[in-house]
Amino acid sequence: MSSCLVCCGELIPFLDLGMQPSANRFLTKKNLNDEEYKYSLRVGLCSNCTMIQTLERPRKEEMFNDDYAYFTSSNAPMVNHFQEYAERVKSNFLNKSSVVVEVGSNDGVFLRHFSDYKHLGFEPSANVAEIAREKGVNCVCEFFNIENALRELESFGKADFVFIANVIGHVEELTIILQGVKACLSDKGQFVFEIYYLPEMLKRGTFDLIYDEHIFYYTLLNFNITLNRYGLELFDVEFIPVHGGSIRGYVSHLDAYEKSETLLKRIEEERSKGLDTIAPLNKFAVKVAKIKDDLSSLVVGLKQQGHKIAGYGATAKSTTLLNYCDLTNNEIDYVVDSTPFKQGKYTPGSHIPILPEDEFTNNPPDYTILFAWNYQDAIMKKQEGYSGKWIFIHPEVKAI
Repeated sequence: MSSCLVCCGELIPFLDLGMQPSANRFLTKKNLNDEEYKYSLRVGLCSNCTMIQTLERPRKEEMFNDDYAYFTSSNAPMVNHFQEYAERVKSNFLNKSSVVVEVGSNDGVFLRHFSDYKHLGFEPSANVAEIAREKGVNCVCEFFNIENALRELESFGKADFVFIANVIGHVEELTIILQGVKACLSDKGQFVFEIYYLPEMLKRGTFDLIYDEHIFYYTLLNFNITLNRYGLELFDVEFIPVHGGSIRGYVSHLDAYEKSETLLKRIEEERSKGLDTIAPLNKFAVKVAKIKDDLSSLVVGLKQQGHKIAGYGATAKSTTLLNYCDLTNNEIDYVVDSTPFKQGKYTPGSHIPILPEDEFTNNPPDYTILFAWNYQDAIMKKQEGYSGKWIFIHPEVKAI
């Protein structure tokens, strides 16, 4: 039986998504027939601290390496999202002597706005970190921990603002991250994180947000318990629309700031819904199984009728969805994606060719599964001339 990565408590399994490949390990034609690394993707609830997490994790080297395929700057909505927040941070939180740190700084899409400040990014993927440096971002190719943080920040001083966007779900060593934040944060410093929000996942049935890079799944309740173990606490929260419903949490040393009414109200709502218990998670698992049955039946039936079927967005989410639902290149003709790095490659496990978006316009399919559902509005506007039907997955499968 696996034990909790935070407190070593017993994990109670509630969802099994089968054997999965690494979500962003896209294949070339040359290695298409090679044996792929796969692992068992199951999720459980800690009976002690209530942290929700995967029971088995691939080696970090399988996920974050020189072939890592996610570049934030290729994602226009996220570029705008981080630019807007960076301007707000500079206006509301910083002065000219402030030190800004980002953990998981990717290709510098957020930190590049802080060139006039002392700043430092930690990014473990070498190819991504190099792109950040080319943009003038001060970035080290290292995993963030207390030793690396204190060594690299020795000439900077304590951090006044630590930003971690969509990373705290990615790391087995969450406790090491929190120890590092605690050690490098100034007395009135703020640690701000953005992460997909479990209650929204339960509501919408977005199980495809579960993949190898996403280890932890957060409520305000469970994360505040974990923060308290390291002398930290939530003092405010905002709800943001990215990734189908996320939270932006504000964390400080204990008692450094007064807790907001928004935070206190939402924590009480979570408690009243039993989000620190197994019951709503079991309901989620039933919903996920129905989505699998409905999507598989629909796609297989359409293919048997001779329809051309495509996917839109070669996302990490689509890796979970395709492999859990047993959909391959036998059912789906191609997936289009705007990221040049992915074009000409094949989806992990399902081996569907990834083509440029021009293919969607020049050779339109009869049906298209919207894998990149978190950008639905932008995609619908961009492809308003599409005459085929869209297949939507969440909260229930439907073709329109």
